Amino acid sequence: LDSHVPKLIAFPATGRAEVRTQLVRVLDLIQAAEPPPAQVLFDVPTSCDLDAPDHDDEYRFSREASSQGDNTRDGPQVHHTPKHPDHGRGVGPVVRRRAGAERHHVMGPRKGVAVHFGHESWNMVVSMMIGIRMAVGRAQFEMDRPVQAVEFLIKEKFSIIPRMAAFFDSRVSRKVKVTRFIDYAPMVFRKIRERFKVDADDYIRSAGPDQLLGNMMLGNLTTLSELSSEGKSGAFFYYTADGKYMLKTITKSEKQVLRGMLKEYYEHLLSNPDTLLVRFFGLHCLKVKKEVRVGNVSSQVIQCVYFVVMSNMFASALEIHRRFDLKGSTVGRSTRQELWSDTSIALKELDFAKAAVKVQLGTQKAKKLTGQIDRDALFLRSHNILDYSLLIGVHYVKDPTELHPDAHVAEPSEARGLVAEDEKAIFYMGIIDILTHYGAKKVAENHLKAVQHYSNRSGVSCVHPHTYYRRFVDFLTGTVFV
Repeated sequence: LDSHVPKLIAFPATGRAEVRTQLVRVLDLIQAAEPPPAQVLFDVPTSCDLDAPDHDDEYRFSREASSQGDNTRDGPQVHHTPKHPDHGRGVGPVVRRRAGAERHHVMGPRKGVAVHFGHESWNMVVSMMIGIRMAVGRAQFEMDRPVQAVEFLIKEKFSIIPRMAAFFDSRVSRKVKVTRFIDYAPMVFRKIRERFKVDADDYIRSAGPDQLLGNMMLGNLTTLSELSSEGKSGAFFYYTADGKYMLKTITKSEKQVLRGMLKEYYEHLLSNPDTLLVRFFGLHCLKVKKEVRVGNVSSQVIQCVYFVVMSNMFASALEIHRRFDLKGSTVGRSTRQELWSDTSIALKELDFAKAAVKVQLGTQKAKKLTGQIDRDALFLRSHNILDYSLLIGVHYVKDPTELHPDAHVAEPSEARGLVAEDEKAIFYMGIIDILTHYGAKKVAENHLKAVQHYSNRSGVSCVHPHTYYRRFVDFLTGTVFV
């Protein structure tokens, strides 16, 4: 730290000593035993309830002090309050921010801003990782048992001491009062991880804070901008340090879709061992209560971030030379020619035709693959899901040793590629973006785009799920796999 921190951040000498002390303490506590004494790192206790209504934006946290002292040793009391016209702006009087007042973003990244050491989004990711480590540790210490219907409804909650997750930013430490972590259906996702042979300890090391903080102790203060990105929809992606998993923020409606179909999704994974559907290994929520002060008026607001942990379909030792994101639609589905040289950008349907790429796997492999894609798409159609796509990564073989089955897969959790019939390429693929429900907004979008693109209305992305399913399967079987 003495040699690296001054190069990156203008820390005074006392600041460096404080950061070093904090990091050493954090790592000691993280390395400590089995699930932690929750009082040390976390102000638990666990509240494990059934599917109570998600008043996600309606919680008001308050500490009730009495003449005898603070009786909230087990964390803040939660009060459910009805929605109010000014709901979401804070507890207490309506606060109007004066011009020029400082804004400090506590939760979630801003579009176009690099995420660096000390940035508020760094604190968000550290909070996510600490919560994941605790949640998985708790689930592993549960008695092994078959999954019951009630398991899909359970939510496990605990609190994270704000100073633990926000020690990189003193302003965040002052403003954040309570950080609540919610783990949805922990036993179900534990079984999903076991189904795909994901070792719990390896998962914790990858998705937990150990690697990140360990690297920092060694002086590697790599910015998160190298590990994170922001999608077109504004969703924040964070890739774990080893590249095996992704943390992706989702909307409240997407969280509800996943919870609503979780039982069928779990059964589909069990009955289809070769499914191409994206593998969700966890569904979580991070709730932060913070204090906002403008002038002499202070208010308290709750910010919620829902996120999932997914497998990275391209987690391979081999380089991905070309990517495609294929839905089967044609309207607006192309990429500017000057961007083709960037291999991190996924090309679309019209680009696929121009690139003259054929996924030639042989008759038997192609038949098995398209049959599985059809079953996966049927599952999504049965839940009125649309906007999903097949993500394909292509590695062009330069060395014959790359074709050995163990040459590009080191562990069961990593992606497995399909070798082309002529052995000149290896293909990685999976179906992604499976949480968009065909609701009222999508119905309106469907009608609007049908009018805008009347001559090619069947080529717009937003169509009825039955039409979407048929177009998706027909495009893949007729154009992609030959």
